[in-house]
Amino acid sequence: MAAAFDPEQLTVTAPADGQLLLKITNSGNACDERYTMEFTSDPPGLTLTPETARFLVPPQKTAGINVTAPKPAAGTYTVHARVITDTTNTDTGCPANPAVGAQEATAHAVLVVNGPATETPTETPTDTPTPIPTDTALPTPTDTALPTPTNTALPTPTDTRCRRRLAPETDADLHPETDAD
Repeated sequence: MAAAFDPEQLTVTAPADGQLLLKITNSGNACDERYTMEFTSDPPGLTLTPETARFLVPPQKTAGINVTAPKPAAGTYTVHARVITDTTNTDTGCPANPAVGAQEATAHAVLVVNGPATETPTETPTDTPTPIPTDTALPTPTDTALPTPTNTALPTPTDTRCRRRLAPETDADLHPETDAD
């Protein structure tokens, strides 16, 4: 059997999860193998969570198990996985053979967690404060007497060019160009 992390080194920026793929190969020829895993880290304290804790791998096949470090703190960690065959795997159709003993493989990877991205603060230019004017006394208006208009009679115009009657009295008044006789 063999075990290896893919990738062997991973860099993430906090607060992102670190996720590695642990590949386990059953190099045997006869039986499906059931495995268990154990995880540690240097420095200690990194939580590592596999997508499953027990699994089966057919002979000459490789299984891939996602292993997540949820929101790790900034730092550099060496991640260790210990994969162990389950010697009591009677449910796989293979007879239990405690005499053979458990097989195991280890895998290692480096997880680099950078601190969260920070923006370099840029100084914002501050405007020079505009002075606020104080109350300035305005000149007080004085009453100035205006001349009182006088009514002056205007002459009434007379128009001699056109006179109009309101109601004609005869037909001749309506059509002056024709003779009524």
